[in-house]
Amino acid sequence: MITLKQLAEISGLSVRTVGRALSGHPYVSEEKRKLVLELAARYHYIPNMAARNLRLNQKHFVGILFDNYSLSPDSRMLNLLNLKLVENSFWPLIGNTGTGEDCLPMLREWAAIAEYVIVLHESRVPVLKKLIASVESLPLRCIYADCALHSGDYHFSTDRTGSVKQLVLEAERMGFRHLVYCGSLDTRRQGIDAAGKELSRMKISYVKGRLEFEDAYRLGDAVMQSGADIVFFDTDRMAMGFYRYAAERKIVIPDQIAVAGFDGEPFAGYLTPPLATLAHPHEEFVELILEIIKSGNIPEVAPIPMKFLKRESFRKVAAAAL
Repeated sequence: MITLKQLAEISGLSVRTVGRALSGHPYVSEEKRKLVLELAARYHYIPNMAARNLRLNQKHFVGILFDNYSLSPDSRMLNLLNLKLVENSFWPLIGNTGTGEDCLPMLREWAAIAEYVIVLHESRVPVLKKLIASVESLPLRCIYADCALHSGDYHFSTDRTGSVKQLVLEAERMGFRHLVYCGSLDTRRQGIDAAGKELSRMKISYVKGRLEFEDAYRLGDAVMQSGADIVFFDTDRMAMGFYRYAAERKIVIPDQIAVAGFDGEPFAGYLTPPLATLAHPHEEFVELILEIIKSGNIPEVAPIPMKFLKRESFRKVAAAAL
C-alpha cells in the first residue's frame, strides 16, 4: 500500500493533481485522470479517510453496533438503515456490541472517522451499561435505537405494549368474544393486561409458549381447547406454526379461529389467509436517525407505535356463517 505522495512521485504529477484526479475533479485532463486511476489500482492505493475528514472537518462514516443477527426484524432494520445511510452519502461501519466493554478498541478507531454511533435494539442491560461508559469516554455521539437502557439525548423506542393493547381493543370492537394470548414476552403480556383493564365483554386467557414455529405447532391443542375465537401470538413465526397445525386438522382460519401475530415478517402477507400482524416502525426509526445525523437536532419523540397490518386472518365471522 502506498501513500498519495508516493503515488504522485510515480505518476510524475503533483500531489494536488493526483488528489483531484482521484476525487473526480473536473479540471483534470482525461489522460492524467486515466494514468492516476491505473496506477492507484496497480499499487492498491487506499485513501486515508481519517486525514481527509480531519482536513475537511467532515465525518461521513457512521458506526452501527448490533448484536443479534439471527432475529429477522433486527436484521431488516439493519439492512434498511445501511441502505438509507449509503443513499444519503454516509458510509456505515458495522460492529458487534459483544460484552459492551470489549468493543472499546474498535470505538477508539471509529472516533477518528465517525461522529455518530448507532446502537440497535440492544436488550442486555449489563452490556449497555458497559457500552455507555465506553462511548462516553470518547468523542462520539451515540444514538440508542430501541434499547433497554440509554444515556444522553439521542434515544427513541418502539411502543410494543401500547400497540398490543390497541390490537386487543380492536378485537373487542369487532365483536370477538374470547382472545387467547400464546407467548411469554413481557412487552406483549403487559399490553394484553393493559387492554384487559378496559375490556367490557371480551374474555382473555393465556397459553404460555416460546417464540418459534415448533412451539406454536405443539401448543395448537391448548389454543383450540381454550374455546377462544381469536389467538394472538408473540411472533409471526409462532403464528405460522399454528397455521400448519390448523391445516393438518382442517381448522379453517379465520372461520373457526382468527389469528394475529407480531413482527411484520415479509412472509406473513403470503400465508393463506394473509396473516394480520403488528409491524415494527423501521422506516420511522431510520428517518429519525438521518434527521439527527444530518442536522444535529434532537427531536422530541414519544415511543413510536407499531403498524397494525389488518389482514384476512383477523376477520370476524358471523355466527350464522359458521
